Amino acid sequence: MSNSQQIQQYFNQAVQLMQRNDFTGALKIFVALENTGWKDFRLFRLTGIAYERLQRNKLACDYFKRSLTENPAQHDLFSSLARLQAALKNYPTAREWHQKAVSAAPGSDAYTKFAAFLLSDAVGEADEALSWLNKTGPEEANSERVLLLKARAYELKHEFEQQLSTLQTAREQFPDSKAVLTALAGYYNSAGQDDRAEQAYKDALARPHVSDRDWENLAMFLLGKQRADEAVGVVKKGLTAFPQSRTLLRLLSSLRYEMGEEDYLSDYRHTPLTHQPLPVALDYVDQSIKAGNYDQVAAVLQKLIGQHGNNPTIYQRVALLAYEQADYSNAIETFKALSEHTPENDNLKEWLVKALIADRRVSAAQPFITQLIDADPRNQIFWALQATAWRLTNDERYHWLCDYDKLVKAVPLITPSGYANTASFLDALKPALVALHTTQRQPLEQTLRQGTQTTGNLLDNSDPVLQSLREALHNTANASLSDLPNDASHPTLSQAGRKIDFSASWSVRLKDQGFHISHVHPKGWYSSAFYVDLPDTINESSKSGWLHLGKPGIAVQGNIDADHWIKPEPGKLALFPSFVWHGTEPFQASRHRLTVAFDLRAASHP
Repeated sequence: MSNSQQIQQYFNQAVQLMQRNDFTGALKIFVALENTGWKDFRLFRLTGIAYERLQRNKLACDYFKRSLTENPAQHDLFSSLARLQAALKNYPTAREWHQKAVSAAPGSDAYTKFAAFLLSDAVGEADEALSWLNKTGPEEANSERVLLLKARAYELKHEFEQQLSTLQTAREQFPDSKAVLTALAGYYNSAGQDDRAEQAYKDALARPHVSDRDWENLAMFLLGKQRADEAVGVVKKGLTAFPQSRTLLRLLSSLRYEMGEEDYLSDYRHTPLTHQPLPVALDYVDQSIKAGNYDQVAAVLQKLIGQHGNNPTIYQRVALLAYEQADYSNAIETFKALSEHTPENDNLKEWLVKALIADRRVSAAQPFITQLIDADPRNQIFWALQATAWRLTNDERYHWLCDYDKLVKAVPLITPSGYANTASFLDALKPALVALHTTQRQPLEQTLRQGTQTTGNLLDNSDPVLQSLREALHNTANASLSDLPNDASHPTLSQAGRKIDFSASWSVRLKDQGFHISHVHPKGWYSSAFYVDLPDTINESSKSGWLHLGKPGIAVQGNIDADHWIKPEPGKLALFPSFVWHGTEPFQASRHRLTVAFDLRAASHP
């Protein structure tokens, strides 16, 4: 057999492994073939596909590019590279590949893929997306996908009549589509048409091929309408159909926790964890670590190791447990080994950095911080880690990064139209917010303690008072941030001067001894605290209940306190970069501390 015949034989074996979803096995053959010096676009293309299926997106990009070098006519790889770059959060590069795709192979498929990218939460370019959607052919223009994308664009533009009209057209043409029904339900929910929204969510559940997400949609709608008991019932019904749904199990445990149940994780134990899919068992481990049940977690992990062997996802939890128990040396060793095995896993690097900082090995953490920022420069937690490292090493760049005088604003709310003054507006706002706080304690995954948080996106609520709040907060934030200087190298100032919009919003109601653990908002640009109602104990005599900035929310050696404080006052809006560590001091009072918070995003282009 000739050498070329052997190469082809091995290549065919790898293809067969790919068809059986054995991507790791296929890669071993592909790498061996590459080491022989064989350069073929098919080899590089399939290697890229294998890496993508294994979620090693950077390597997938490298091999797709090499495949294009050997055969530039593979225009479909332009869209693949765009998708991968978006997954890597390299949005400008993703845009460039989409532009190459529409130039190389103009047509409806490339146009709709580009439009979907432009309409993603991270980009939000509705006008440009519509221009591409309007180039689709007559048949594609009325396809389900294009109509849904157009409806999303009109929603981003706040052209709600056009959004509804487009969705109604889609409903007429695709009456059995769950996607259309779900989009209509979202529209009705935002428009305050609760009965129609609920019916649309229920209609989606009556369609074929129901998924656990459909049950989650109805449950989240009910939860947003302060119907928590009904939401729990819906989740339980969904689990009857999908007993191993990670989505529904996580939601149910969170709801049960917020409603005050002590054994809120019991649904995970209806079946022995060793008889459940590994991801479900690991979800239970993650939540048990958060609950501080360390001895129980250690026993479960040992059982899982006995069942699944040296599975990296299990050992990631072993390292997490070591970190939480302040066993930083073992945590570092395990996180480092795991990160070397999967170098593209930024989550592992993030935890490695936290463990190194906790172990006073800040200089060893710095190269990994640099890698994280280079990989995802808009991830605010990475900049928070950089701020912590620079502060701990007395690096002057900390003062450039965390220039509180320049970056932090604490300003009075611009009174919304229809109200004589801010005080009268707060009098109307307070009962509207209190009515939304229906749970007994904080969400399971959040940083507040001794308090409650509203569900859903608060400023999307159709209540006229909350819409007035949205208008006032947007006007105030826009005016306050309009004079920020531009600095292309700064994570916040590099986006100064761009159009802003809300990316998330909620209300927090803290009670006696309530506080926020120091934290950051990874997906924001600017974050906030707007003060609605405060107990009298929050005053000048002490900093109880005050907002503090700069105190690290990760384990560090020594007492590293806040280096900037904001005194809460009714009607005051505090704005600060989302990468800045922030929290609140505990307070003693019989009255609650009521606030609204939101994250702002800046447009992807000036």
